[in-house]
Amino acid sequence: MQNKLQDGEGKQLSTVDEDARLLSKRGQSVAGYNVQIAVDSKHHLIVAEKVTNDGNDTKQLAPMLENAQEVLQPEDLVGLADS
Repeated sequence: MQNKLQDGEGKQLSTVDEDARLLSKRGQSVAGYNVQIAVDSKHHLIVAEKVTNDGNDTKQLAPMLENAQEVLQPEDLVGLADS
């Protein structure tokens, strides 16, 4: 386990899932993944998705909007995000 931690990119290692990273949820740290989805507002269908182990999703909005625009090809695209 020590070798995996030293050879890895980060400073975290989950004994259950080595790809999982610590994420903050309701003031607690949990090992998991960060999931992003883009939904068509008319039909309420998922048009794009991405699962990452990045604990911070501030860089995820623009790529998700680009993916949704590729799929839907709208004249105008409105993006909404939570914080």
